[in-house]
Amino acid sequence: MKLICTIFFLFGASVTSVTAFTVYQTEVTKPYEIISLQQDLEKKQAHIGQLENFPIMYAVTVVATTTFTTQLSQRYQGSVAPLSLALMLVREDDTGGGVSEVMRTHPEVTDWDIRKDAMYGMSFLDSAPITSELRPGTYRIEVSTPDNLGRYMLTLGTTEEKMGYFEALAHVRTVQQGFGLSIGKMLGSSYVYYPLGIILLLFIMQRTWRFRKVIAHVD
Repeated sequence: MKLICTIFFLFGASVTSVTAFTVYQTEVTKPYEIISLQQDLEKKQAHIGQLENFPIMYAVTVVATTTFTTQLSQRYQGSVAPLSLALMLVREDDTGGGVSEVMRTHPEVTDWDIRKDAMYGMSFLDSAPITSELRPGTYRIEVSTPDNLGRYMLTLGTTEEKMGYFEALAHVRTVQQGFGLSIGKMLGSSYVYYPLGIILLLFIMQRTWRFRKVIAHVD
């Protein structure tokens, strides 16, 4: 076991960086609480949330004209019908007191695309990405369903970044946990089973070498 842990650590240390994006777990302490987002909306980020009888709202202040790209995802569960997720983006009036709708999306059942993601070790249903140019101002994003129940992933931006192996691995667990999956599901992630495969191969090579050494000694 010590050897396995050592090899796994060395594998993670040898991978200086991977291309990924930051994942956030949305935590709401009261209904209609507004979650603040980072201002750089072009930098890819994912927000995992769970609707519990009320919509979840995010807010961001745009300081310069920005290309805004967003997409909704949910867990694919075979024959289980997809959630009727909806997203609406509004802009607060500069004078205060009101909002104006910028865009909204409410995919039909047939509009969701199945995506098998090896990194997360799970399959998703993705809505079509939508893009809009946002001028400076304060915006709110609302995610909901008709009964406001269910788990979702809200992805913003398109520009991925470099991050360390173990940091990316932590984001994988955040996504899995956000969709209610146990820690055992980490074995289904390519970030885990690839190094485990290498460890198994090295173990077999070691045992084969030792066995041949014993045979040679007997001869």
